Formats: sequence, structure tokens, C-alpha cells
Amino acid sequence: MWIQKRIDISWRDLTAAILFPLFPSNPDKIQKKIKKLWPIPANTYSFLSIRSGFDLALNSLEFPPGSKVLMTALTVPDMATIIRRHGLIPHPIDINISTMAPLTEDIERAVTPDTKAIVVAHLFGSRIDMAPVIDIAKKYGLIVIEDMAQSFTSTSECGHPDSDICMFSFGSIKTSTALGGACFIIKQAELLEKMLKIHKRYPTQSTPKYLKKVIKYSFLKLMQNRIIFYIAYNTFRIFSVDYDSRIYSLVRGFSGNDLFTEIRQTPNATLLRLMYRRLRQDRGKDIALRKKKGDLLKRHIEKKHICPGIEKQDNYWVFPVMADNPSKFKNGFLKHGFDASQRQGMRVIPVHDNSQAADPKNASRIYNQMFYVPFYPEIPDRDILKIARLINELV
Repeated sequence: MWIQKRIDISWRDLTAAILFPLFPSNPDKIQKKIKKLWPIPANTYSFLSIRSGFDLALNSLEFPPGSKVLMTALTVPDMATIIRRHGLIPHPIDINISTMAPLTEDIERAVTPDTKAIVVAHLFGSRIDMAPVIDIAKKYGLIVIEDMAQSFTSTSECGHPDSDICMFSFGSIKTSTALGGACFIIKQAELLEKMLKIHKRYPTQSTPKYLKKVIKYSFLKLMQNRIIFYIAYNTFRIFSVDYDSRIYSLVRGFSGNDLFTEIRQTPNATLLRLMYRRLRQDRGKDIALRKKKGDLLKRHIEKKHICPGIEKQDNYWVFPVMADNPSKFKNGFLKHGFDASQRQGMRVIPVHDNSQAADPKNASRIYNQMFYVPFYPEIPDRDILKIARLINELV
């Protein structure tokens, strides 16, 4: 059976992470090495997670309480939680289903004198044309934050030249994962300086806790073997356990009760060393192969089917498909040995109670009808074509 998604890390990388603590190193020196891998070293810094850096950015920007932050309507719910924690109002902007780009007319309608920033997420591996967003931001003096967690391909990227902040994640299910960590490119030197003053006061993430995470993901990587996964899946079924929920609970980035205690830590040296190791690796061939297989699947899916973000796909981080009855489709896939999953970590951000704005209908439709088919370079072309056939027959 083909599992829905594989963890993008090798056994050598996992072994290296376990051995790193035997050879202590200085986190500041590793930070400097990571900086040099990016196009603007002086404006780049690594944090424990995107949530950590985003929280620091809002803390340092010091927007007046009650200010609005516009954001892609479909996103990780913790991002809206962080906005609210700073006394701000997250305002969802609906998206175009084919490109995943925020609707410019919705941005224009949402802007008020209290609006201070806009957060744009490049979802599913798509790469949004930021120019229209930048034009509106300049018109109204908004801070532009690009969330590129799902679209990363290499350290040669730094987002749109006029974006104020670009965020890259190396969490557990991301491309070139280090099982944590994030790199931020912050164009305003003063803002970065403010963020780092606060960051220096944070405690450091526990190395044993991080190593426990590495061991957990080593176990999950073992489960990616088709035979082992098949046995595990059927064992879950025998004991009436929802394996989809159980696996999702294991890969959640922050699952504790106090989000802010977890994210307000500095990354330890072991995490930084693994980030540095992963970012130095040339992933060009892997990304090219993933795109080639994504294009193959796209060509063989009938045009009547809706695949969110398909028109702007850059690297096919995942391959989402929409169906009127996603659970029925999922079961049909399982019968043919493919683990199609409806489970996702994103939610539709609700409209604020006092807002007159309409609910983000496109984002809600994607959330309710979308599921992910198994997709990664290791799947042979014959099975990619089988996935396309199943989509055409079952949806």
C-alpha cells in the first residue's frame, strides 16, 4: 500500500541528528553558517518554527490593539491564534481555487484604516503571483508577509523583492525537513533587531526532547515501507482504531496545551546543525522529478476534475483533489492500495463577529471537499497513471 505522504528525510540525516549531541557546537556559529546559504545573509535568521518567528514579528511590529491582519482564508489555525494573542483581528481573504491566490477584490474590500498587514500563504506547492498583492499593499501602506512553508525548493529563494517578511518552514512534513526549524528573511533591519532582542531572552529548546522527536520520526519513516504500512494499517482496522487520526496526531507540529510556551524557545544546536545539513543538500533533481511526476498526473486527469492550485503548481508538495463525497473516494482508493487522506492541519479562518464581510466560500469549499492522493517521487509512473485512472473513475 502506498502511504499518502512520506517524510522527506534520509536515514543518514536521522542518524546524523542522533549523533550531533556527542560533538557539542555553538548555536550562534551555526546560525551564521545558515545565514550564508541564503541570498540576503544579513537579513536572515533561524527560529524554532514559523509560529515562533511570526509571534516575534507581531510582537516587534507593535500594531495597535484591534488592528486587522488580512490573511489567506485557508491556513494553519495557530497562525490566527497568534494574531489574536497580540490583540489583533485576523481577517480571512478568500482564494482562487485554481491558483490559490488571494482574491484582490476581497483584499480591496477588506482594507480599512485599521488594517496593518497581509499574510499570504503559498499553498500545496503552488507559487502565487505576488505582484497584485504588493500593489495593493503599497497603495494602503500594509506590511506584506509571505508564508512559503509549503512552496520551498531551495535557499536561492527569498520571496517577492517588495515583501517585508518571507517565512520558510522545515517542520516534519515539509520539503528538506529538519523535523523543526524555520528561516525568516526580514527586509527591515530594525525589525529584525527588535525580534532578536526578544528572542535572546527565550529559553533554549531541550535537546533530549528534540532527540525524542527524531526517534519518533525514525519510527514513522520505517512505517513508510509499503509492506510495514500495509500490516500497520490492517492492524489498526482489526482493533477499530482510526489510523488516519492516530498518524495525524503524531505529526502535528505543536500538540501541547500551551502553544506559546512551546514556540517561545530558541532552537538548540542539534536542530540547527540538521537544518544546516539539509539546506546544504542539492535537492534540484528530487524537486525536478517530483514536478515531472506531478505534471504526468495532471496530464492524465480529466479536465472536469478540480485540483486546488493546479494552475500555479511549482513543485507539487502535495496533490489535492476535490470531490463531492471525499470519504467515498478515499475508501475507493484504499481498495486499490492507495492511502488517500482527508486529514489536514489547515482550517478556514472565520470572519470576525463585528465584520460585515462575506464568508470565504472558495476556501470553505476546498476544505470540505478536498483530499490528498499519495504523491512523491518514489511512486513509479505506472502507479501515478493508476492514481489518475482512479480519480477519473471515482470522482
